[in-house]
Amino acid sequence: MSNGFANLLQRHLSRGEPRRASRGAMAVLALTASLTVPACVVVPPDPEKAAVVKAPPVTPGVALGQPQEFFDPQGIHQVALTLPADQWKKYLDRVENPVVDAAEVYVEADVTIDGASYGKVGIKDFGVGSQILNPEKPNIRIKFDEIVPEAEGPEKLDNLRLKAAGQDPTFLREQLANDLVRAAGGHSPRWSWARVSVNGKAYGLYIALEHVDKRMYKRLFDNKDGNQYDPLGGCLALNCPAKGCDGLKSYYEADPGDFTTLIQLAKVVHDAPDSELLAKMEPLANVDGLLALYAVEALASNYDGLLSAGHNFRIYQDSATGKLNFFGRSMDLSFGVWEVTYDIKTPWGEPNTWCKNRNDKFYSRAWSSPQVKEKLMAKFRTLQCGAMRPDAAKAWLRDMRSRIHPERMAEVSPTFTPAEEAASYVLLENYIDQRGKELEKLLGKCPAPAQ
Repeated sequence: MSNGFANLLQRHLSRGEPRRASRGAMAVLALTASLTVPACVVVPPDPEKAAVVKAPPVTPGVALGQPQEFFDPQGIHQVALTLPADQWKKYLDRVENPVVDAAEVYVEADVTIDGASYGKVGIKDFGVGSQILNPEKPNIRIKFDEIVPEAEGPEKLDNLRLKAAGQDPTFLREQLANDLVRAAGGHSPRWSWARVSVNGKAYGLYIALEHVDKRMYKRLFDNKDGNQYDPLGGCLALNCPAKGCDGLKSYYEADPGDFTTLIQLAKVVHDAPDSELLAKMEPLANVDGLLALYAVEALASNYDGLLSAGHNFRIYQDSATGKLNFFGRSMDLSFGVWEVTYDIKTPWGEPNTWCKNRNDKFYSRAWSSPQVKEKLMAKFRTLQCGAMRPDAAKAWLRDMRSRIHPERMAEVSPTFTPAEEAASYVLLENYIDQRGKELEKLLGKCPAPAQ
């Protein structure tokens, strides 16, 4: 969490808008004050004075349509939840006043998606920062088989994440990051859009995100029963703690629980000579996929992700190959949100406020090991000359912004004003332009298109 975030949160809390000045928000503001490093982050621009006139105009007549497949970035779903009013109130109370506990608390609800009923499901909140500015528009995870075992959602999904994206005024950063990871050869959630209503009340536009779970593993690897690892405390990722690499397992939870390969990988990252690093890692991990995620996290300055915070990622061990695969999750604190920008070579330093003195061992070694560096530079080049090329990325952003604009303007209680959205959108485009220049300085110009 940054000074920029604290400043914007304070601005919302001081506007006399009681719905946002929740006890949960005040608690996070206090936590922010204790975690931030003074003067690390530039205060966000005043949107009332600045960027509205600079933002490219929204193209009229462009809107989201009927999805051509479930995860269609240009399509929007209709999601309707029904549950007792007192249960929904408890759900909102939990969102507004977050409780840190190990248990997953699901509330029973009925759900229809695009008019099709999926019966009784479990719903739970997730995230704190991603909705803290507007707890009345809660994140919702739908678990289709929580109440009725073996029940399935659309595309045979077990879970669907509906995200309010309360930390990103553009509503586009996480989706861009996910698309770039896949473009670079890695794994990341697919996504679409949803209009969400609860008991007939419209809650507005949401991102409909694929959940990183066994159904996703089955789709990608044709197996789903390999080891799965979630970071618990963050800040370490593949770094070995002071008590040694075997102690890494205390910072993860695993399903079904065999840490052997993960510990071996950490030891290789810690001990292998530069000349042998790639050869020793390849039997243990999907290195291309790992480097794709690292490249995007570095270019996107994701300051709550694998590289900076050792957080918001998941590892799955393909039971057919035995290799570990890395997945990014919740990449919304990316691309200069709240004006956070890291140096590409050290994407964990200031203004990181989560993990003091963090240095990602593998990423550092990727620059010193000739073979790994060659692969990392190839990932950067793929992004530089492809999906993250400034003209291509900005064309995508402008098109998508035009598509979601009517939905956002129709919301009864939007999290951000149009001026705040426009100001953040300008920051996003400027960030992409700057990264384009930095990549050209690092790698040279992209090759001319073949005639």
